[in-house]
Amino acid sequence: MKKLILCMVMLFSFGALAEDLVAQIEPKIVQYLPEDLLEYQYSGFVQFGGDLGYGLRYEKLYELEHYADIYVWPKKPSTRELSHEQLVNSYSKLALSEIFYAELQGQYKSVKVLDQFIVEDDLGKKTAFTKMSFLRQNLDTVSYLAITESEGKIIKVRISLANNSLNQSREDLQDFILKIFTEIRNNIAYS
Repeated sequence: MKKLILCMVMLFSFGALAEDLVAQIEPKIVQYLPEDLLEYQYSGFVQFGGDLGYGLRYEKLYELEHYADIYVWPKKPSTRELSHEQLVNSYSKLALSEIFYAELQGQYKSVKVLDQFIVEDDLGKKTAFTKMSFLRQNLDTVSYLAITESEGKIIKVRISLANNSLNQSREDLQDFILKIFTEIRNNIAYS
């Protein structure tokens, strides 16, 4: 009996270890994305497992605490019939509602939407942008959220910075987001 219990413990431990190892395999798309893009440098990834997708992180060179977190996950089966524009709008509203829910849970305070707009590229792909401000751990923050869709995947970027007039009027953020979305769309088959 002791041997059986020992074997079961070893199997469960090995199973958990194997899951951790699989979860930390770098997404194949990374080898096709630029390591450096508009003074941002690729700095890592996280696998969320199952159908939850993965996250990539780019850091802005020469700036402290300036990260672009990128999330890629498959769209839900219930949304497969929606058009590209409907998907972008729906997932943008969902992401915003998650932030307001986090506010209700106490993670953020004083969430305010400062601006929302849609950009369409030459191929007709839309990107929904939302700029918002909030307090996070008593730090006044401005956050840029952008969402698009391509080949059955939802792609989201979030950049949060100290809330000041300089960071509220930055144009380089939108440029980076649109360029990284193009790079991901062009290589989404490897996702």
